[in-house]
Amino acid sequence: MFKSDLIFKSLCQVLARFNVLFGKTEAIRSKGVKLLIKKYFLCIESSDYNMMHISITGLKPKGLWGFIRFWTLAIPSFSEAKSAKGNLYSAVKKINGYNCTLSAWENRDMMLAFMKKGVHLKAMKAFNSIAAGRTYGYESDKIPGWEEAYSILESKGKNY
Repeated sequence: MFKSDLIFKSLCQVLARFNVLFGKTEAIRSKGVKLLIKKYFLCIESSDYNMMHISITGLKPKGLWGFIRFWTLAIPSFSEAKSAKGNLYSAVKKINGYNCTLSAWENRDMMLAFMKKGVHLKAMKAFNSIAAGRTYGYESDKIPGWEEAYSILESKGKNY
């Protein structure tokens, strides 16, 4: 990879992280090329794969203690997810009373590697006592918008 390619890739990653805060990033993968479409920018990044793993969650804390415990785990877990190896996109949004996350990963194995360690593992172990909700994961060549993601979660998500 050329130095200019590394600079371009880094710029795309910075822009993606910035726009994640505002929910204005869409990624589309096709034939080994990932397009990150920003509000004002278009970044093209070469890759060796076409599909990514999309993970959607919608959780509601249980009671006051659950609320406190949920947020003491959710904030550091989300922070870890954003910098985890293989994470392409991470966003959070409250929809219909559910604290939702939407993330995209290079593949399912990288998502599982993140899920089974660190703060996320602690959160999973405490989950039944602190929250209820749904999760859903699938393979796709694009990251859904929030409306589509929540619709998928409602129709296909597994209840916990």
